Amino acid sequence: MVKVFERVGKWWKKQGRRFREWKAKNTIEHWRRNDFIHVGVGLVALFLGFFLQSTVLMVFGFFVFYIGLIYYAYDETVEYLGISEEFWRAFFNLRQKEGVEDP
Repeated sequence: MVKVFERVGKWWKKQGRRFREWKAKNTIEHWRRNDFIHVGVGLVALFLGFFLQSTVLMVFGFFVFYIGLIYYAYDETVEYLGISEEFWRAFFNLRQKEGVEDP
């Protein structure tokens, strides 16, 4: 029984490490590709919340719209300044160095 728990624990730890690696690699691309979608969905939710008098929908719309604007501004700034994608990857993933095992 102990061996089963050890195997499950190793498997669980391995899955967590895989997820963190995937997340670190794909989060930036996800938001950069979808910034206009976030702005659009946020505006629609904001206006629907206003007309339906739904506070929850308005708050959701505001945050989604705001996130979309932040990432759109990030895209434009990177393009204007000519900052490379590798720099931003290194900046956002300082702790994710190659060869470093999770504790």
